[in-house]
Amino acid sequence: MQVILFTDIADTPGYGKYAGSYKLATEVRRAGYTCQVIDNFSWLGLDRLKSLIDKFVTSETIAVGISCTLNEKRLDNTVRHWGIEEAEFVRLIDYIKLKNNNTQIIAGGSRITSHSNWPYIDYTVVNKGDIALIKILDHIKNGTGLLFNRNNHT
Repeated sequence: MQVILFTDIADTPGYGKYAGSYKLATEVRRAGYTCQVIDNFSWLGLDRLKSLIDKFVTSETIAVGISCTLNEKRLDNTVRHWGIEEAEFVRLIDYIKLKNNNTQIIAGGSRITSHSNWPYIDYTVVNKGDIALIKILDHIKNGTGLLFNRNNHT
């Protein structure tokens, strides 16, 4: 799989999926890339997430996108907008890089300013990402230029 998008469910009553990741997946596929969306990111736990990475991250994977419009389970400093503890998040990124060190980590979503300077995020997308993500993927895969690229944040 070339692109994996992690998303979560809304923290409102009932089961509600965030539409953004599915819109992104549609545009990624239209651009000719393969894409897998994985729901329930913050609820799966590190072992299940690693199992999914084992299944989907391969030598052809160029990017893993992670929504920061995720459930915020606690308001203290141990859990941020990823919905999981920061140390667990870093272990997840390390595991992705272990599977394919060339995989780029892209973060986006409504709370992106909270994560735009984290060292383990390669690219960030502010605002709607349906066009920006394709530009980043083309940049990673084909070396095409980016309109805005300061400190690897788009």
